[in-house]
Amino acid sequence: MILNVPSGGPGGEPDARAVHWTDPHGGVQHAVRQDILTSWQRCLVAGLRPDRFEVPYQPDVDDDGPLRWAAGPILDQVAGELEGTGVGLLLTDARGQVIDRRAADTGILTRLDRIELAPGFLYSEDLIGTNAIGTAITQQGPSVVTGTEHFADALTPMACAATPVTDGAGQMIGVIDLTCAAEDFNPMLLPFAKRAAWEIGHRFREGAGPRARHARGWLSLTDTERAVAHLAAQGLSSRVVADRMRLPRPTVRSGLTGLRERAEALGGTLKLTSPPGRGTSVDVRLPAPPGLRLHREDQLA
Repeated sequence: MILNVPSGGPGGEPDARAVHWTDPHGGVQHAVRQDILTSWQRCLVAGLRPDRFEVPYQPDVDDDGPLRWAAGPILDQVAGELEGTGVGLLLTDARGQVIDRRAADTGILTRLDRIELAPGFLYSEDLIGTNAIGTAITQQGPSVVTGTEHFADALTPMACAATPVTDGAGQMIGVIDLTCAAEDFNPMLLPFAKRAAWEIGHRFREGAGPRARHARGWLSLTDTERAVAHLAAQGLSSRVVADRMRLPRPTVRSGLTGLRERAEALGGTLKLTSPPGRGTSVDVRLPAPPGLRLHREDQLA
């Protein structure tokens, strides 16, 4: 990637409209869209390089959480509509971690595997460069990135269109992405993605009634609080929780105290009792997403 940035105004700042990049193989110059140029600049500041492409992987995927629950039927429908088109359908969380992927064609599946666009992998812009998922998250709005607009050389054979999924408060809770080979890109992919994102957001906000409100409460917990709640729900002691999370035991105990206020703010309760010589009894009740029970009485040593 070779950027040609002529000086602009009296201060010598670049004129974004005049920025071009040169294909080092064909020597052809192409104009750069402002949102793409801005994304490239963020990538450079983050220390990324076009010739380096490493996609982080986290095995802990929230594939049965409220977002996945709300998206399931919509993804089924859209995947059916996309069958035979060579387009992959992806759902990520608000961090860019892929939590679901649909693609009926082996050709696009092979391409997605090649760039590690699969459940568990993180596609945020600051980690792998300009791409529709990560850039949509960064700019809090729809994004289209095709071919050589990608920052990473490894992604230039692909094209993608993504748009955020939002909850009732307008908070971004995930991203819907459509990805295909660059030569197969169609501008209608973005409105298609927008429709799917709207339907998922609508189901998340309205379709579940009280369950959706409970799901939003669960989402508002921090990752650490969710992890503590999961382990407590399994009946583990504070010693085991501390070991599993690699935290000091006093930190876990103090965290439980702080969770009381969080639980009450979410419409739940947390009660701590400490009978002499019997450790600490914790009764946690939190509104939870469908299919998940978080009511547990546990003895903490």
